[in-house]
Amino acid sequence: MIKLLFKNILIKIKKSFGRYISLFIIVMVGFGFFIGLNEASSDIINSVDKYYKAHKLMDFKVVSTIGLTDKDVKAIESLKGIQDCCTKSFSGCS
Repeated sequence: MIKLLFKNILIKIKKSFGRYISLFIIVMVGFGFFIGLNEASSDIINSVDKYYKAHKLMDFKVVSTIGLTDKDVKAIESLKGIQDCCTKSFSGCS
C-alpha cells in the first residue's frame, strides 16, 4: 500500500514537474524571507543598543500627569543601574 502511494506521488510530480518546482521555490523564498526578518531583528536591536550607549542617550523616560515628587525621584535614583536621573522637563539636564 505504501509503495503504491509513493509510486503515485512520483507519477504526479513527473506529470506536473513545473508546478512542483514553482511551489517548492515559493516555499523556499517565503522561508528565506522569514529567516531574514527573524535574524535582522536581533541585529537591529544590537545596533540601536550600541548607538544609545555610544551617544549616552536615555533608555527610559518616566512621565507623570500629576508630576513627580521628591520621593518618586529618590525611588528611581535608588534603582540598580541608574546613572543619572533628570527632573527638568524641556530644558535638559545639566
